[in-house]
Amino acid sequence: MANQTWYSQTDRQWTLKIPGTGRVWKIVLGLTGVLVFLMVLFAGDKSLLSLLSLYKERDQQALEMADMQKTNQKLKQQIAELRAHPQAVEPIAREELGLVRAGELVYRFIPERAPGSVVNRSEHGIADPENKKP
Repeated sequence: MANQTWYSQTDRQWTLKIPGTGRVWKIVLGLTGVLVFLMVLFAGDKSLLSLLSLYKERDQQALEMADMQKTNQKLKQQIAELRAHPQAVEPIAREELGLVRAGELVYRFIPERAPGSVVNRSEHGIADPENKKP
C-alpha cells in the first residue's frame, strides 16, 4: 500500500484515486439501468404493461364497433323495406307492440300456475280490483 498513490495528476488536474471504485460505479450504474428498465415495464400509466392493456382494449372495442355497424346496416335495411312496403308494419305492430285495430277484441290467456302460487295480475295486464290500476 505504500507504493500506491491516492492522487494522480493528469492534464494538470488532480483526481482522487480510490481502489476498486471503477467496478463499484459500473455495478451502481448497471443496477440503476435495470431499475429504470423495470419501471418502464411495470410502473405507472405509461408502462409497457398498460400500453399492452390499452392495445387489447382497442382491439375489443374495434370488434364491438364492427358488430354495431352490422346491426346498424341490418336496421337500415329493415327501415327501407318497411318504407317500401307499409303493409308489413301491421304484423310487427301487432306482434311486438301488442297493438290492435279499433273494435277488435283481444283475448289474453294466463298460463297455469302451480297450486298455491300467487298470480301477479299486473304482469298480465289485468286490472287489480283493489287498486283500480291495470
